[in-house]
Amino acid sequence: MKIIELNPDKIIVKERIREEFSEAELDRLAESIQKFGQLQPIGVKFDTEGNPVLIFGHRRLLACKKLGINVKAVVLGGTNRVVDEAIDEKLVEFIENAVRKDFTPAEKAKAVKELHEALSEKEPDWTVEKTAQLLSLTRSYVSSLINAAKALEAGAVPKDTAQKLRAKDLVAIASTVGTVKKVLESVARAQADKKSYRILQGDCFKFQELGIEPHSFTAIITDPPYGMEYQEQTKTAKDRETHFQDDVGYMSPKFIEQLWSLFDSLLNKEKGIIVCFCSIEQFFLHREIAQKLGFWTYQKPLIWIKSSVGIPFQGKHSPTSAYEVMIFAKRNKETPIFKIGRGDWFNVPKPPSSERVHPTQKPEMLMQQIIESFCFPDYRIIDPFCGSGSTVIACAQQGVLEGVGIELNEETAKLAQKRLETYLGG
Repeated sequence: MKIIELNPDKIIVKERIREEFSEAELDRLAESIQKFGQLQPIGVKFDTEGNPVLIFGHRRLLACKKLGINVKAVVLGGTNRVVDEAIDEKLVEFIENAVRKDFTPAEKAKAVKELHEALSEKEPDWTVEKTAQLLSLTRSYVSSLINAAKALEAGAVPKDTAQKLRAKDLVAIASTVGTVKKVLESVARAQADKKSYRILQGDCFKFQELGIEPHSFTAIITDPPYGMEYQEQTKTAKDRETHFQDDVGYMSPKFIEQLWSLFDSLLNKEKGIIVCFCSIEQFFLHREIAQKLGFWTYQKPLIWIKSSVGIPFQGKHSPTSAYEVMIFAKRNKETPIFKIGRGDWFNVPKPPSSERVHPTQKPEMLMQQIIESFCFPDYRIIDPFCGSGSTVIACAQQGVLEGVGIELNEETAKLAQKRLETYLGG
């Protein structure tokens, strides 16, 4: 490839990925060129009017201009057509700078975003995956860089500070800015719509008969009757082994399959979360069935530590249970949770017997913490096995957009409705 010399003042410099260089940096490069000569040429192409346009080597161009000497350049395009479009120019500039490690993380993020957007505009079916393959980077890294560039463009940090940040700092900023944006949008939607909290009496497996549309909720938070007889809503007299064998027992695979089929029918098709109480024996069966239906599941159980159970080893024949577990699942792995850094355990006292209206009543404080941890303000939440109504009351306490409870037992449903009306002041 032929190398020519050009007057640096005649070279057109369009908008660049790298926009600023320190005077000390340029002085060091100019001193090196003066002493050893320009060892590496810049890249240019000629526009339709015959003017040279810079593609890469901006720093060398400025150093030669500082010295008042011609700059050595290779011509790209022409009959060889190495580059002939803006997309190709961005790609060449990115590769040239990235290989020599001239880019700061902020500049790299900007370069990747601009290149991805240019390619997406040219090819409607272009994806982040394709950009990653083109640049020999991972998809997740490219996605993080694009989000970081958007965050910087939005003014997440001052421009001079951005140039000093490490790559992992940029990714953290992008994540935080993205989350704040989601929260603000969620709050706006929640404020725009009328809030609704209600208890319905009936069979949750026949939810459409209760006027509920399929896939109309963004969260399911529930405590199904794994420790009770489903129909009678009383403490089970059967031992656990019997329930594993029973086709309709609360611990049977058939019942759990029906349960997750119900969740699948109620939850939004695109997003949403599920928090379901279960026994420790059931946890792995729940997870297996949920995954078969396409849900992403957290690999460990969430833990509720019932801090008011007293001394654990005072049971007559066995230790007293000091905790309960929950399975956490999402429709889509990428669905965010509201509180970043939320742990997988909750330490909330069990309600005293004198305050319980249901044998397995959950404390409202626990349900509040679950909602606060995982649900955005505009979420529509349903508890298909609402019992005493603690979940719906917690929805009202947290101010989410909607809270719906379904209870099979008529008397229990009336008690739950009364508790909800008392809280709402009705």
